[in-house]
Amino acid sequence: MLTDKLKEELKKHGLHACLINQQDERIFTYVKEGKENNHEVLNSVSKSVLGLLIGIALDEGLMTLKTKTSDLISVHDSVQNCTVEDLLTMQSGYSEKEWNKVIQSENWGNTVQKMKAEKEGMTYNSFDSYLLILMLAEASGRNPADFAEEKLFEPLGITGWQWDRSTENYPIGGYGLKTSAEDLMKIGELVLHKGKWNGKQIVSEKWIESMLNPHVKNAVRGQSYGYHWWITADTPPVYYAAGREGKFLFIMPEKHLSAVFIGELPKQDLLPFQWFMKYVYPGD
Repeated sequence: MLTDKLKEELKKHGLHACLINQQDERIFTYVKEGKENNHEVLNSVSKSVLGLLIGIALDEGLMTLKTKTSDLISVHDSVQNCTVEDLLTMQSGYSEKEWNKVIQSENWGNTVQKMKAEKEGMTYNSFDSYLLILMLAEASGRNPADFAEEKLFEPLGITGWQWDRSTENYPIGGYGLKTSAEDLMKIGELVLHKGKWNGKQIVSEKWIESMLNPHVKNAVRGQSYGYHWWITADTPPVYYAAGREGKFLFIMPEKHLSAVFIGELPKQDLLPFQWFMKYVYPGD
């Protein structure tokens, strides 16, 4: 692992934080001065945290992968037959075009019901994530923020988190989550340990395996997509959560390694991914 080279890049580009754990021990820490206790906006890394919340809901029998949107919530006719699995793999037919209309409206729930899906196949978007939030709210009978606190964040000792809200006062789902780099690492360690934290099963091992399975091959730039998680084409693969401007959470089970990168890199979103593959992936 070329940590000296990595540190040079982190300093040069002003990364806020980079943490690497291996074999349950911290092997690398870089935190920019003044950012030690920052709670950072994770952008679309939020989607992968949502993937864990949906897994917990499925573990508890609140819904299944085959549960349709129309079984739980009011939606446009074009997506009535979309299942939880379709939404986890971004296959509703919605795009950011429709999502932007939702978030610009005064009542997101009403706008969702009127919005027709135009596309086929996988289209990466935040609309599907919000539909999952609406389904989770209905299936659990609770605000998904409260569900997240009880089922995931509190058991992991994640504190001070925030999640931007919709007009329904629900977490947006696809983005808007804020945590510290250290707390994001806890999510990585949970996934690395197949859903177990301090001896307690938070989410089932079966779900972690399903979530990280490449359900959509060659989705974007040769990367495959699981259930709101990305998978590289490498051998062994890297599983990761990705957000704009350089937010990443990487998992490598074969090396028992997890890594967090928190950047603020407009138009250079992929730099931490490139650094990970160049300086961390080849190491022992």
